[in-house]
Amino acid sequence: MSWDVAILKEKFDLNDQDYLPSPLGNRSEIVKELCALLPGLDFSDPSWGRYEGNGFSIEFSTGDDESVNTIMLHVRGGGDPMPVITLILLEQKWEAMDCSTGEFMDCKNMDDTSWVEFQKFRDKIIDRG
Repeated sequence: MSWDVAILKEKFDLNDQDYLPSPLGNRSEIVKELCALLPGLDFSDPSWGRYEGNGFSIEFSTGDDESVNTIMLHVRGGGDPMPVITLILLEQKWEAMDCSTGEFMDCKNMDDTSWVEFQKFRDKIIDRG
């Protein structure tokens, strides 16, 4: 189970059913830039990267196409992934949508409420097992 964040080129009207995301760029360039930004990011599979943070991990799904429109971040564990997500957004000038809330994140005033609520929900489900 993961907390998911969609990385996009720009914000858009969530009610626009015809919206098509603008490309983030060329996958090989994106992977190169992300690996330079996050030492230890493993993109040995060019469509699937993995970063180990302090108490959390983030998997980066870029898809199989060379032109990347969206990167999905699959966040697991505990810890605080917000500084890493914020760094990516600010350095690349990208936007992020929290898939749990369906709202865009404010990278200049990052709120971890959704991440904390996800962890509570996950822990409650795991405790039931």
